[in-house]
Amino acid sequence: MSNVMMSRVLDFITQSKPFQHSKHPLQKTTPPTNTPSKHTSKPRSNPRSYSSTSAPPSPGSTVTKTTLPPPSPTSPATPPSALPSAPSPAPGPACANSTCALFPENPLTRRATLANALLDSLALPTTDGSTQLSQLGGLVPDFLFSCSQTSLLQRGRRFGRSNFSIPAQVCRSLSLPRSFALCLSGSRSQPGPVFLGSGGPSFFNSKIDLSKSLIYTPLILNPVGSTVITYYLQPSDEYFIGLTSIRVNAKAVPINASLLTVDENGFGGTKISTVHPYTVLETSIYKAFADLFVKEALGLNLTATATAVNPFGVCYAGKDIMSTRVGPDRRSRDAK
Repeated sequence: MSNVMMSRVLDFITQSKPFQHSKHPLQKTTPPTNTPSKHTSKPRSNPRSYSSTSAPPSPGSTVTKTTLPPPSPTSPATPPSALPSAPSPAPGPACANSTCALFPENPLTRRATLANALLDSLALPTTDGSTQLSQLGGLVPDFLFSCSQTSLLQRGRRFGRSNFSIPAQVCRSLSLPRSFALCLSGSRSQPGPVFLGSGGPSFFNSKIDLSKSLIYTPLILNPVGSTVITYYLQPSDEYFIGLTSIRVNAKAVPINASLLTVDENGFGGTKISTVHPYTVLETSIYKAFADLFVKEALGLNLTATATAVNPFGVCYAGKDIMSTRVGPDRRSRDAK
């Protein structure tokens, strides 16, 4: 199984059953009520500042400006008592007996609920990287999950660093390397696949193994969690990398480098995230980046459009951008 890559979740099989024993370190609870959990996050006085990246914009991009939304009043980790309303129990199967509970939440809306912990068997299709081999090739017994309110499900996936994320449970159960790969689709109707448990091969058009051309960087642990229900000394479930500089057309952006480092309180750093489909920068970093970018774009004869596409403030005409097989040419920016 070491070379098997697990694709998207195909199906749940067998009837859901309640979590009857304590082999997992879960909190034992009484039947759910509307009372907020007493396990809250460690208070922090300052808003979190970080950069998150999923390909920074450049003179080779159609859209160039990135924005930073104002700090959320509930950011970074907010006790349930400070939320607009207390978490309410999620609906669950009639067979659930409230032995153990989980706290499913949506990282976008920062809403959480209390739900029964359930065990089921998870069936996944398998692949060798080029073709799908089996519709039910990987069976994960005792897959831990919970029910949730519909309002918490939008754009939510459990792919964080926690021990009960989808990659962690699948890879641990099938004795696979703890890794996963996301193929982000540009189509609204055709979602991209997810590969679990292998670093390759990953074929493009059945001829090119993309895993051989990947560049790797270590992941950095943020010592402070930022979820709604955060336990003291529990590290963040999110993914951070050690970004040290940003360059535009080989010229360094003048920034406060300390903002790129995660401090002991969990502030700062560079986060890899799919929450936004564009790069989000801390305000001072964005201003310095945008100023240098606009200056260099003039030297490349790039034409700014009369109006920008919301939420961006500066956009460039697509006709001036060269295209490649994998998208717009982005040779003029670099992040290290």
